[in-house]
Amino acid sequence: GNYIATVYNNLDGYMYLNGSANWSPGGVLIFSLAKVDTPVFVGQYQQDYAHDSYVHGNRLYAAAIYGGGGINIADITNKANPTHITDINYTGSGTHNVWTTTNGNVAISTDEIGSTAKNLKFWNVQNIPPAPSSPIATYSVSPTDIVHNVFVRGNYAFVAWYTAGIAVVNIANPSSPSTAGFYDTSIEPSGGYDGVC
Repeated sequence: GNYIATVYNNLDGYMYLNGSANWSPGGVLIFSLAKVDTPVFVGQYQQDYAHDSYVHGNRLYAAAIYGGGGINIADITNKANPTHITDINYTGSGTHNVWTTTNGNVAISTDEIGSTAKNLKFWNVQNIPPAPSSPIATYSVSPTDIVHNVFVRGNYAFVAWYTAGIAVVNIANPSSPSTAGFYDTSIEPSGGYDGVC
Protein backbone atom coordinates (compact mmCIF):
# COMPACT_ATOMS: atom_id res chain seq x y z
CA GLY A 1 0.00 0.00 0.00
CA ASN A 2 0.83 3.68 -0.04
CA TYR A 3 1.86 4.54 3.52
CA ILE A 4 2.82 7.93 4.83
CA ALA A 5 4.53 7.29 8.12
CA THR A 6 6.99 8.65 10.60
CA VAL A 7 9.14 6.51 12.82
CA TYR A 8 10.52 8.08 15.97
CA ASN A 9 11.25 5.44 18.54
CA ASN A 10 12.60 1.99 17.91
CA LEU A 11 14.94 1.81 20.90
CA ASP A 12 12.63 -0.66 22.63
CA GLY A 13 12.69 -3.13 19.74
CA TYR A 14 9.50 -1.81 18.16
CA MET A 15 8.65 0.60 15.38
CA TYR A 16 5.71 3.00 15.70
CA LEU A 17 4.15 4.31 12.48
CA ASN A 18 1.91 7.37 12.46
CA GLY A 19 -0.44 8.85 9.88
CA SER A 20 -0.42 5.70 7.80
CA ALA A 21 -2.50 6.12 4.66
CA ASN A 22 -4.67 3.17 3.56
CA TRP A 23 -4.61 1.65 7.06
CA SER A 24 -7.83 2.89 8.57
CA PRO A 25 -8.32 4.71 10.88
CA GLY A 26 -4.66 5.76 10.89
CA GLY A 27 -3.75 5.67 14.55
CA VAL A 28 -0.36 4.31 15.61
CA LEU A 29 0.74 1.00 14.10
CA ILE A 30 3.17 -1.10 16.15
CA PHE A 31 5.68 -3.46 14.53
CA SER A 32 8.21 -5.74 16.18
CA LEU A 33 11.78 -5.26 15.01
CA ALA A 34 13.03 -8.55 16.45
CA LYS A 35 14.14 -9.22 12.89
CA VAL A 36 14.92 -5.79 11.49
CA ASP A 37 14.74 -6.88 7.86
CA THR A 38 11.22 -8.31 8.34
CA PRO A 39 9.14 -6.12 10.69
CA VAL A 40 6.07 -7.92 12.05
CA PHE A 41 2.77 -6.13 12.77
CA VAL A 42 1.94 -6.49 16.48
CA GLY A 43 -0.87 -4.08 17.29
CA GLN A 44 -2.55 -0.74 16.78
CA TYR A 45 -3.58 2.20 18.95
CA GLN A 46 -6.42 4.06 17.27
CA GLN A 47 -7.98 6.63 19.59
CA ASP A 48 -7.69 9.41 16.97
CA TYR A 49 -5.71 10.07 13.83
CA ALA A 50 -2.11 10.30 15.07
CA HIS A 51 0.16 12.67 13.21
CA ASP A 52 3.13 11.88 15.41
CA SER A 53 3.91 9.88 18.54
CA TYR A 54 6.56 9.33 21.17
CA VAL A 55 7.13 6.38 23.48
CA HIS A 56 8.55 6.67 26.99
CA GLY A 57 8.66 3.41 28.91
CA ASN A 58 5.24 1.78 28.54
CA ARG A 59 3.45 5.00 27.65
CA LEU A 60 2.70 6.18 24.15
CA TYR A 61 1.94 9.87 23.55
CA ALA A 62 0.12 10.56 20.26
CA ALA A 63 -0.33 13.98 18.69
CA ALA A 64 -3.94 14.15 17.48
CA ILE A 65 -3.44 17.17 15.22
CA TYR A 66 -6.92 17.39 13.71
CA GLY A 67 -10.24 18.31 15.30
CA GLY A 68 -8.79 19.56 18.57
CA GLY A 69 -7.77 16.06 19.69
CA GLY A 70 -4.82 17.28 21.75
CA ILE A 71 -2.62 14.49 23.12
CA ASN A 72 -3.80 10.87 23.38
CA ILE A 73 -1.98 8.80 26.00
CA ALA A 74 -1.94 5.00 26.03
CA ASP A 75 -0.45 2.18 28.08
CA ILE A 76 1.43 -0.04 25.63
CA THR A 77 2.65 -2.67 28.09
CA ASN A 78 0.72 -5.13 25.92
CA LYS A 79 1.64 -3.92 22.44
CA ALA A 80 -0.91 -6.21 20.84
CA ASN A 81 -3.66 -4.49 22.80
CA PRO A 82 -2.78 -0.90 23.84
CA THR A 83 -5.03 0.59 26.52
CA HIS A 84 -6.17 4.21 26.34
CA ILE A 85 -5.32 6.10 29.54
CA THR A 86 -6.52 9.65 28.91
CA ASP A 87 -6.49 12.65 26.57
CA ILE A 88 -4.98 16.06 27.20
CA ASN A 89 -7.52 18.34 25.53
CA TYR A 90 -7.14 22.08 25.26
CA THR A 91 -9.01 24.76 23.37
CA GLY A 92 -7.91 25.25 19.77
CA SER A 93 -5.30 22.49 19.83
CA GLY A 94 -3.53 21.41 16.67
CA THR A 95 -0.98 19.13 18.28
CA HIS A 96 1.70 18.29 15.73
CA ASN A 97 4.34 16.69 17.92
CA VAL A 98 4.87 15.53 21.51
CA TRP A 99 7.92 14.37 23.47
CA THR A 100 8.69 13.92 27.17
CA THR A 101 11.39 15.01 29.55
CA THR A 102 14.04 12.35 30.11
CA ASN A 103 12.36 11.16 33.32
CA GLY A 104 8.94 11.02 31.62
CA ASN A 105 7.29 13.32 34.18
CA VAL A 106 6.44 16.11 31.73
CA ALA A 107 5.08 15.90 28.18
CA ILE A 108 6.00 18.73 25.83
CA SER A 109 3.69 19.50 22.92
CA THR A 110 3.83 21.68 19.82
CA ASP A 111 0.83 23.10 17.96
CA GLU A 112 1.33 23.65 14.25
CA ILE A 113 -2.33 24.44 13.47
CA GLY A 114 -5.45 25.37 15.41
CA SER A 115 -6.25 28.58 17.26
CA THR A 116 -4.07 27.97 20.33
CA ALA A 117 -0.73 29.78 20.71
CA LYS A 118 2.01 28.20 18.55
CA ASN A 119 4.34 27.63 21.47
CA LEU A 120 5.76 24.78 23.55
CA LYS A 121 3.35 23.57 26.20
CA PHE A 122 4.59 21.61 29.22
CA TRP A 123 2.15 19.12 30.81
CA ASN A 124 2.65 17.34 34.14
CA VAL A 125 1.89 13.68 33.38
CA GLN A 126 3.28 12.10 36.55
CA ASN A 127 -0.11 11.21 38.03
CA ILE A 128 -2.51 10.52 35.18
CA PRO A 129 -5.40 10.05 34.97
CA PRO A 130 -6.88 12.54 35.32
CA ALA A 131 -5.31 14.52 32.51
CA PRO A 132 -3.90 17.94 33.36
CA SER A 133 -6.29 20.75 32.49
CA SER A 134 -3.59 23.33 31.81
CA PRO A 135 0.13 23.37 31.12
CA ILE A 136 2.61 23.96 33.95
CA ALA A 137 4.56 26.27 31.61
CA THR A 138 4.76 27.55 28.05
CA TYR A 139 7.70 28.78 26.01
CA SER A 140 8.05 30.73 22.78
CA VAL A 141 10.88 32.36 20.86
CA SER A 142 8.41 34.55 18.98
CA PRO A 143 4.63 35.00 19.23
CA THR A 144 4.31 35.37 15.44
CA ASP A 145 6.26 32.25 14.41
CA ILE A 146 4.89 28.70 14.27
CA VAL A 147 6.44 25.90 16.31
CA HIS A 148 6.86 22.54 14.59
CA ASN A 149 8.90 19.77 16.27
CA VAL A 150 10.46 19.24 19.68
CA PHE A 151 13.06 16.60 20.59
CA VAL A 152 14.59 16.18 24.06
CA ARG A 153 18.12 15.21 25.01
CA GLY A 154 19.03 15.43 28.69
CA ASN A 155 18.11 18.85 30.09
CA TYR A 156 17.56 20.43 26.68
CA ALA A 157 14.71 20.58 24.21
CA PHE A 158 15.70 21.14 20.58
CA VAL A 159 12.88 22.90 18.77
CA ALA A 160 12.24 23.58 15.08
CA TRP A 161 10.29 26.83 14.79
CA TYR A 162 9.78 27.24 11.02
CA THR A 163 10.65 30.87 10.09
CA ALA A 164 12.08 31.62 13.55
CA GLY A 165 14.76 28.93 13.27
CA ILE A 166 16.14 26.50 15.84
CA ALA A 167 15.77 27.02 19.59
CA VAL A 168 17.62 25.11 22.29
CA VAL A 169 15.59 25.33 25.48
CA ASN A 170 16.91 24.59 28.95
CA ILE A 171 14.29 22.34 30.57
CA ALA A 172 16.23 21.32 33.70
CA ASN A 173 13.22 22.88 35.48
CA PRO A 174 10.30 22.22 33.09
CA SER A 175 8.06 24.64 34.98
CA SER A 176 10.49 27.43 34.07
CA PRO A 177 11.98 26.79 30.60
CA SER A 178 14.60 29.24 29.36
CA THR A 179 16.57 29.91 26.18
CA ALA A 180 19.93 28.14 26.05
CA GLY A 181 20.62 28.92 22.42
CA PHE A 182 18.97 30.12 19.23
CA TYR A 183 19.83 30.20 15.55
CA ASP A 184 17.69 31.91 12.90
CA THR A 185 17.78 29.76 9.77
CA SER A 186 15.31 31.64 7.59
CA ILE A 187 15.14 34.93 5.69
CA GLU A 188 11.39 34.46 5.16
CA PRO A 189 8.92 36.72 6.97
CA SER A 190 7.65 35.33 10.27
CA GLY A 191 4.43 33.42 10.63
CA GLY A 192 4.57 31.01 7.72
CA TYR A 193 5.57 27.40 7.13
CA ASP A 194 8.89 28.15 5.44
CA GLY A 195 12.19 27.55 7.13
CA VAL A 196 13.30 24.75 9.42
CA CYS A 197 11.10 21.71 9.93
